[in-house]
Amino acid sequence: GSWRRSHYGDERWAESPAAYVERALGRELFERRGLRRSANSQTPYTLELVVRRFEEVLLPGHLARVELGVWLVDAQRDAVLERTVRVERPVGEERAEALAGAMGQALEDAVEQVADAVERTLTAQGS
Repeated sequence: GSWRRSHYGDERWAESPAAYVERALGRELFERRGLRRSANSQTPYTLELVVRRFEEVLLPGHLARVELGVWLVDAQRDAVLERTVRVERPVGEERAEALAGAMGQALEDAVEQVADAVERTLTAQGS
């Protein structure tokens, strides 16, 4: 078994994991990769994201764990991408800074994996 504690609502974090992931994913998709954001309600695809895990695993090993659920749906609400991305990063020392660093790395890695999956799916859809 494992022993873990969630840091989702922890006041030590400056913002919620969901807000962080949304901002980081927006930056990755629209600024770095050049995808276009649309305010049009008839836009062909909608990205839906949920933070499922944002936790510290204490046993059997000390890890930061992030798990994201992602769906890319078309205008008919059919999912063209449905994926769970889970990333674990070791926490080197028993310090809050070490946990925050490992959690930040895990979040960044997860966001990059989501962006890769979205970009591949859109390319395959011919958009």
